[in-house]
Amino acid sequence: MINRPIDVDSFVLCFESSVRAIPDSFWAISKPLGTIEISRSGESQSLFLARHSGFPPCCLYGGLLQQIFSYSQLKLQIQPRQLGRSSFNPKRPRTAHSKCSAPILDDLQKQQVDETKVTHHIAAAEGPPSRITFSLRTKSRWSTPLPQCSLPYFVFGPSKKRLSKAKIMIDAERPERAISLHEYRQLSRRVAVGLLRLGLRQTERVVCFSRNELCYPAVLMGTIMAGGILTPANPAYDAHELSHLMSYVEAKVLFTNRHLLPTALEAAEKAGLSKDCIFVFDDDIIDGTGYPEGEIQHFQTMAASDEDASNFRYKCLLSQRKYNHTIMIMFTSGTTGEPKGVQISHRNLIAMAMAFIHRLSLDPDWYADRHNRHALGSLHMSHLMAHRTCSVVFPKLRTPMYLLRRNDYLAVVEAVQRYGITDALVRASAVMEMAKHVDVCRRYDLRSLQSLEACAAPLSQEARFKLEGIGIKRVTRVWGLTETGTATGHHPLERDDSSSVGELHVNYEGRVTDPEDETRVLGRNEVGDIWLRGPSTSSGYWKNEDATRQLRGPDNWIRTGDIGYVDDNGKWYIVDRKKDLMKVNGNHVSPVELESALMQHPKIRDVGVIGVAVGLDEGPRAYVVPWQPGTLTAEEVANFLVGKVSPYKYLTGGISFMDKIPRNATGKILRNELRNLAKKELGNAGNYHGIILNNVLDVKRDNEIPVSRTAIVV
Repeated sequence: MINRPIDVDSFVLCFESSVRAIPDSFWAISKPLGTIEISRSGESQSLFLARHSGFPPCCLYGGLLQQIFSYSQLKLQIQPRQLGRSSFNPKRPRTAHSKCSAPILDDLQKQQVDETKVTHHIAAAEGPPSRITFSLRTKSRWSTPLPQCSLPYFVFGPSKKRLSKAKIMIDAERPERAISLHEYRQLSRRVAVGLLRLGLRQTERVVCFSRNELCYPAVLMGTIMAGGILTPANPAYDAHELSHLMSYVEAKVLFTNRHLLPTALEAAEKAGLSKDCIFVFDDDIIDGTGYPEGEIQHFQTMAASDEDASNFRYKCLLSQRKYNHTIMIMFTSGTTGEPKGVQISHRNLIAMAMAFIHRLSLDPDWYADRHNRHALGSLHMSHLMAHRTCSVVFPKLRTPMYLLRRNDYLAVVEAVQRYGITDALVRASAVMEMAKHVDVCRRYDLRSLQSLEACAAPLSQEARFKLEGIGIKRVTRVWGLTETGTATGHHPLERDDSSSVGELHVNYEGRVTDPEDETRVLGRNEVGDIWLRGPSTSSGYWKNEDATRQLRGPDNWIRTGDIGYVDDNGKWYIVDRKKDLMKVNGNHVSPVELESALMQHPKIRDVGVIGVAVGLDEGPRAYVVPWQPGTLTAEEVANFLVGKVSPYKYLTGGISFMDKIPRNATGKILRNELRNLAKKELGNAGNYHGIILNNVLDVKRDNEIPVSRTAIVV
C-alpha cells in the first residue's frame, strides 16, 4: 500500500482521502482533521490514519483498529516494515450489526497513497496504551529530508571544491565593492584561522557589534569553522546593554565598527574583555585597506593570509550530536519577558534555509532563472532572518544579493530602481512607510520587484493593495520567530488576497490551543494560542532553563506567544501577541487591529495602542504621531474609528500625542515603553498592566459608548 520508506519506529497506515468505492455518507474524508497520540511509558510515535469527518477518532494498539462508532468494527493486522510496502490484511467484521464489507476494504487497499491528503496520525505502542489524547494539528503539505552536514558545507560544499568567482554579494551603497562565493569562503577561512590563532576554543563566543557589512556573513561562517559561537549584537545597543550581553555569553572576541568603538570599549571594560580581543570591523579588508583606530587593531590584522586560509579544512558531515550543536546565539525578547539568547544549531539554520529554498523552488521559472535575479538584503544582521537569506540562502543559490546598511523605505525603493531588484524581504514597518508615502514611491520605477515580503511586524491589507497598485507584482507577509525560524509563507504561484501569513513551510507542524487550557487543541477557524514544531525550532535559551521550560511544551512543541487561527485551506492568521491582547468587557481586542485602522487616517503618521485600566475593566489607549503637530485633534482620532470597529474597541483608555513611537531595530512597537509612559501620565495604581485611568470611570461600557467621551487626552 505504501511505496516509500517507513520510519523504523512507526507503523504507517494511509487511506486516500477520496475513496470512490465507499459511499460519501459513510466515509467522506475531505481534509486534515487532526491526530490521535497514543503513548505508553512516556513514549510516543506517529502513524498516519484517516477517518470519516463526522465520526469519533480511531485508535490502534495490539494490531487492532477500532472504528469507534455504534454500528461497525474493523479488524486489521498491521505488520512493521522498515522499507517497502506495509501489510494490510482486512478481515470482515464479525459483529452482527456491521454494515461494512470486505470487498469495500479490498478496494480501499488498492488505492494509491497521497500524503498531502492524509487526515490522521496515530502513535502506537505494544499492549494497551497508558494514555490516549485526541488533538488537532496542521502539518505542512510538503516534507523534505535535511542534509546532516555543517552549515559551511551546506553553503560552499567541500573545502576543495572550486567555486564561482562571479560577484554575488554587492554593497548597495558602493556597488564597486563586491565579493564572489569563492571570496566569501576564502574570507571565512581567514577569519577561522585568525580566531584559532587568537586562542578561541570550541564553543567559545564571538560578539559582532556592527551595522550591515559584506563581511558580516564571513564572520558567521569563520566563527563556525573555528568551532565557536557567533552572537550578533544590535548596533542600537548602548554600553550597558552591550556589556550585559557580553557578560552573559562570556564573550572572548568582539568585532565592532569604528563609529561604535566608544560604546564597545566602555562595554568591554565593564564585561572584562581585553582590548587585545577587540577589533575594528568593516569591509576595508576586501581591498586590504583596513587600518587601526588608536590601539585597537583592524580585524584584517587578525585574519590569516590567503595562503594559510587555503590550507584550512572545515568540517563537512557531522554526527547527530554535533549537528545539533549551537552555532549562534540570537538575542530576542523571546515569546515572553526579558531578552534571551536563542540557541541556533547547524540543523536549525539549514532547516530554515531549506524551507525558504523549497518555497522559492515551487515556481520552476524562478528557480531556473535564480542566477539572473537580484535580491535585496535589507534586514539587519542582528536579525536571524537576515543571516538565513544573506549568509546562507542567496549565496547557496548563487543569486546576486545587494546589501543595504540603511533599511528605511527610501533606501529600499532607491535600490529597487537602481539595481532592478526582483525579490525583497523587508521590515513590515518599512513596507507600511512605503504605502504611507505611496506618492513618493510612484516616482521610482518599481516594476522589476516581483516579490516584496514583509516580516517582523503586522502588515495591513490596504498597504498591500496600494503597493501592488504602483507596479509591485506581489506583496505578502511571512511569519515566524527567532525561536522557530520563518514558519509560514505564500505559494509563489497561488494568489491570496486574504490577510493570512500563508501556509506552513516544509517540515513544519502547527496547532492552536485553548488559551485557558493548553491541553485542549482547537479546530479550524478557532482563535487560540499557536504552537509550532519542526527541525527549525530552537533547543531553548542560552543558560536559561526556566525560560526554556516556558518555551517548550510536551513532544517538542514550541509556544509561540502569538494568538491566531488556521482556516479550512491551511492558511494561518495572526491576531496578535498574547501578552499584548486587551480584554474589554469580556472581549479580546487586538492592538494591531486598531493600529491598522488608525493608520488609514491621512493625518496620522504612526500609532501605537496599549491597554490601560478603565475602572474595573480595560480599555485601548492610542499614542499617535501626526504628520504635522497641532493639525489633529483627539476627537478626530476617536471619531475615525466609528463604523470601522465594534464600539467596545473604541479608545476608552484615551488618546495621547507624541513625536515618535518607540520601535526596535526590526520595527516592532516597544509596548512596554508605551506602558511605562502611560504609568507616568496616568498613575501607577490599578489593574491589568498596572495602569489605571481614573478620569474615565464614568464611561459607559456597553454598545452605546458616546464617541466624544472616548476622546480623552492626558
